[in-house]
Amino acid sequence: MLAAVVCHSNLAKSFVYNEKKVTKNKAACLAAVNFIQDAGSLSAPDKLARFEQRMSLHPGSECNTVHISLNFSAQDNLSDERMVALTKHYMREIGFERQPYLVYRHGDVYHPHVHVLSTNITQEGKRIQMHEIVTKQSRQVVSDMEEQFSLTRNEKHVEKAAFETEHAQIVIHGEGGTKRAISDVLNTVVPYYNFTSFEEYNAVLSVYNVAAHRGEEGSQLHQSGGLLYYATNEQGQRISKPIKASSFLLKPTLATLEKRYIENLEARATLHHSVDTHADWILKDRNTTWEGFKSGMEQEGIGMVLMPDKATGQENVFFVHHEQKLVLSGEVLGPEYNLRSLQERCVVDQQEVQRQRQRLSHRL
Repeated sequence: MLAAVVCHSNLAKSFVYNEKKVTKNKAACLAAVNFIQDAGSLSAPDKLARFEQRMSLHPGSECNTVHISLNFSAQDNLSDERMVALTKHYMREIGFERQPYLVYRHGDVYHPHVHVLSTNITQEGKRIQMHEIVTKQSRQVVSDMEEQFSLTRNEKHVEKAAFETEHAQIVIHGEGGTKRAISDVLNTVVPYYNFTSFEEYNAVLSVYNVAAHRGEEGSQLHQSGGLLYYATNEQGQRISKPIKASSFLLKPTLATLEKRYIENLEARATLHHSVDTHADWILKDRNTTWEGFKSGMEQEGIGMVLMPDKATGQENVFFVHHEQKLVLSGEVLGPEYNLRSLQERCVVDQQEVQRQRQRLSHRL
């Protein structure tokens, strides 16, 4: 188990982030604790109004929004009910049992996790101090919960490694330290995922709203073999300031990645994946739409990422098998698994075709 706690003053940003996931069927609001109604009866304005009312008791606070993510191993096999119970226990142990909070279960990465949105403004108009919770208390609560509820332990956290993390979170630019969030992603991806090209590497990074950039051809950055990292938005556009690869403790430079390509290519020969088998099984029904195909693959723990190819102006499809930590391009699997072939095997959805065209125009 791993908990990440961020305190900031932008309630709307965190609220919209979670609610957008719900509208896109990538998340579900499982519980509304200390609200007048349960989660299913609350509209988005109702939820927001509850927080705004509480925050009005301490106007001008520079830290009034608390955004927490609780991450579990897939081996824990947690139901929604169990996830809510564990979340309530965690919130009680950090002193938030009387605070209003929403529990969102996200389904956009392989490991089960929830986002908890709350406020540290109490009903007496006082502010719960977050420093001790972030730096010490949360870690102790997690350790106790792992033992009490027989949850899979986050060994890297136990070892207190200076820059390693078992579960990275999707980077939300503007929430907490962007560099630390990107560092968590890199320390999850670089040592553990099997990727054999810069394109495959960027495909798995994009799952976490991160991009690696070599610079435009002919630029000084590109010619010197430099590498920059950015936080991105959901359209894949770079939105943060660039961070040099050499500034991260892991040193995920281009030279490091090129060594990994060779190592991963050798290791890939021994991997027995079932990406193509799952794809064929889902597409055996000729009535499957493209969205239905993606949903079916996600249920098998296989994410699908579309990345633009600037040379051709087209998109390529990549499969990210989160359980096996494997990234494969459709082209590598074979011609019947490239983007065009897969789409031809699906029922045409004109609205989806239009969405893809708009997405591609944004990213090129």
